[in-house]
Amino acid sequence: MADDTSCSERKKSAALTYSVSTRYKIVSFVMFQAAWFSVMLLPVFVYVPIILAFFIVHIGWIVPYRRVWIWIVRISVLGWLLDSMLLHMGVFDFSSGSVLPFWLLSLWTMFAFIFMTSVVEFRDRLGLLAVISFVSGPASYYGGVQLKAGASLADPLWQSLLFIGVAWCFFTPFILSLISKDPLLASPANVFSKTSKS
Repeated sequence: MADDTSCSERKKSAALTYSVSTRYKIVSFVMFQAAWFSVMLLPVFVYVPIILAFFIVHIGWIVPYRRVWIWIVRISVLGWLLDSMLLHMGVFDFSSGSVLPFWLLSLWTMFAFIFMTSVVEFRDRLGLLAVISFVSGPASYYGGVQLKAGASLADPLWQSLLFIGVAWCFFTPFILSLISKDPLLASPANVFSKTSKS
């Protein structure tokens, strides 16, 4: 009888646990890319509504998952700290001076949402995530300074890109390893489990 009850509870728990759908991941990725390019190419009165649309869609979906919210805040803050460190080390520069611009803070917060919906799937492939981050991190910064007025990378360019690559190579696996150790987010499937609300 106890075994039947235990089995029933496990089935109920499994029914309440689900992964992020492929469709949602695609929509999330497309919206992030649209927001990124709008920030780089369009004036503020155009890209701000696009950023707000991204947040409205994602906030509406993630509202019930309190534990996910905690990690989104943590990733955002750690991202801001990383770029603040790179800025003060002179790896890149902004016309805004020694303070990170609003658009970059927004991009980091959007990236935190993407991290919790897609990047978290690399939990068991940290080495691959490190390699991807080593390439994609510098590529994103390089593309950004080519498109965004008032942003620049320090010379020599290769050295700045290498520094960013190494930083991202450690940053993303480090964040994901912390998430993996969270008992309420023990697996990618549980990231959006009803049990992760507390």
